[in-house]
Amino acid sequence: MMDRERGFGLIELMVALVLGLLASGVALQLLLVNNQTFSLQRTSATLEQDGQMLLRYMMADIRQAGRGTATDGTIDPVVFDTTQTAFAQDGVNGGNDQLVINYFGLRDCQGGGNGTEQEIINRYFVDNQGVLSCSGNLSGGVAELMEGVESFQVQYGIDTELNGQAGVTRYVNAGAQGASPVVTIRFDILLRSEGEVQTPAVATAYYLGDQLVNVAADRRLRKVFRSTVMIRNFDWDGV
Repeated sequence: MMDRERGFGLIELMVALVLGLLASGVALQLLLVNNQTFSLQRTSATLEQDGQMLLRYMMADIRQAGRGTATDGTIDPVVFDTTQTAFAQDGVNGGNDQLVINYFGLRDCQGGGNGTEQEIINRYFVDNQGVLSCSGNLSGGVAELMEGVESFQVQYGIDTELNGQAGVTRYVNAGAQGASPVVTIRFDILLRSEGEVQTPAVATAYYLGDQLVNVAADRRLRKVFRSTVMIRNFDWDGV
């Protein structure tokens, strides 16, 4: 006698359906996790790239500070004189600082110049929209360098020993340097990502220079970029 052909029973179909749903759920969860990880990595990489690009640009410009002409030798690398239109300032109550450097060159930070060496005064500052910008004395107007800047802090390494050897004895804010020569410039920039990522929203505190910057909880990535630049052009008779 031949066996009868049997199909799947109702219980077997329900078990198969449940197993299929579980497998689909696991696959969907893995897809979501992978997408979140990719988004986080892409945002982090973009933030890192932007920050490093900004550091390289500012470091290259700051290294020119204090360079004079063939006859003048060196000039003051940083403009602290408050009688000038643009001068280095310390942010009030932890606000953003302003850096103003001075040197002889062909172009200011906006590209202004006539092809001959002139005194250049570049002012770095953060506007009310969180954009780090630079204005040059030869151009007029403002060149926007980077958006998403939450804090910009600058300190100046001064040499108070005056022993003929350049060396930083302490770091001070703008206005506290006195008559001591500036031999290094240290700046810190806190950048935030343009968009949000799928991470827990946690309030965070960051140290920039001598300032503690508190940031409210949100889902943006943030990172501090910092650099210390040795002043190449200064009056050696003054150290």
